Amino acid sequence: ALAPAAGGLALLDAHVWGPGGVAILPIQPAIYCGALLALVLLARVGLGVRIVGGSELDFHFNIDAASGEQLGFARFVAVAAVCGSFGLAAAKVVVGTFRLEVSTGRFAVEWTEPLAAAAAKLAVLISGALVAEAAFSNVEVVEEPAPMEDDTPVNGAKPKRGQGLPTVYYLKALVAPAHTVLLGLVAMRMLSSEGAVPADDEGFSVRAMLGAPFKLGFAFTGGAVVIQVIMLLIYTATKGSAASTGVAEPPFDVTGTLMWQPSDGTARMVASMVRGTTLMMLLGGLVLGCLGLGPFRFIAGGALMALVWYSVAPADARATTTTVMTVGVGAMFSSAGDFLEKRRQAQEAAAARRAAAMAKALEAESAPAKQGSGAGAAAKGSIKSAAKSAGTPDKKDGPKRKHR
Repeated sequence: ALAPAAGGLALLDAHVWGPGGVAILPIQPAIYCGALLALVLLARVGLGVRIVGGSELDFHFNIDAASGEQLGFARFVAVAAVCGSFGLAAAKVVVGTFRLEVSTGRFAVEWTEPLAAAAAKLAVLISGALVAEAAFSNVEVVEEPAPMEDDTPVNGAKPKRGQGLPTVYYLKALVAPAHTVLLGLVAMRMLSSEGAVPADDEGFSVRAMLGAPFKLGFAFTGGAVVIQVIMLLIYTATKGSAASTGVAEPPFDVTGTLMWQPSDGTARMVASMVRGTTLMMLLGGLVLGCLGLGPFRFIAGGALMALVWYSVAPADARATTTTVMTVGVGAMFSSAGDFLEKRRQAQEAAAARRAAAMAKALEAESAPAKQGSGAGAAAKGSIKSAAKSAGTPDKKDGPKRKHR
């Protein structure tokens, strides 16, 4: 978990502050992560020391000699350096992203771009989880947990009794997928800066409005992770930690969202609404963000993985999937047929309106010509009547005179 977190922070720092030099190396987490890895390799491979622990920052060297104390002190220094570098790197990103304005009549926090703000908040959450793991994970395990008052089945199974896991382990499990989301935010910010539309472009507002959901997809996912962490902390503050009180483990679903059902009706309704909102932001944000990075790659990769899952799924699941796909494809083609029919009717109506407008224009152009020919005929008739009254012979009255 340290490698993607350090890489995401380094990329985000480069995009916020630009390329750095040798002066910023002391606060780069990758340097101290490499030192911690070198210490572990030296103890395990070089000295043959057994390592006890289940995480990157919460482990111990199983040795009682004087060298064990030295290795333990070196481990403490390396872990402290890793945590400090993560905290400083996250603080540097926050300072470059947000701007604080404090005056007698105003207190405001501003940021230049929503993607950078979401990435900075996620970097702070990841760094905080790592620091909490190093500071609070060494908790005494309860061998005989206290009996639980509520044994109600959750998601079809009875909840497990306290397994001696502190809350920080659940916190780390929730924050672990956020490393990939952070990389996705950085990649989306890179694509957005490269394909920026000029503000004086006529299609700027329309394109920005249509592309905003895909651009902010990973930001929604990061917000969902923050909600998951907040709900876990509220649950722990209400129920207590499984490591210290032996209560039931937090009831999570496959997405890491807490399935908490408080006894109070209002609290249960609020928890259900929060859970639904979290799932919508988490899953919907992932889909929108992946489509924003490139729909062709997402669809191609998703189709390949769907084919793999379908091939290894049980027979009942394959039958259900086939039925759902058949109904969905049929509804899609039916909707497409209705759309094409409506489009054809709209085109015919538009063609009829254009033809009527052209006919009206031609009729308006021909009307002055008809009026002019009628006026000429009337003038000619008046001239003839005047000639007859004056005694002028008409062409038809007798033969023409010959002039010599």
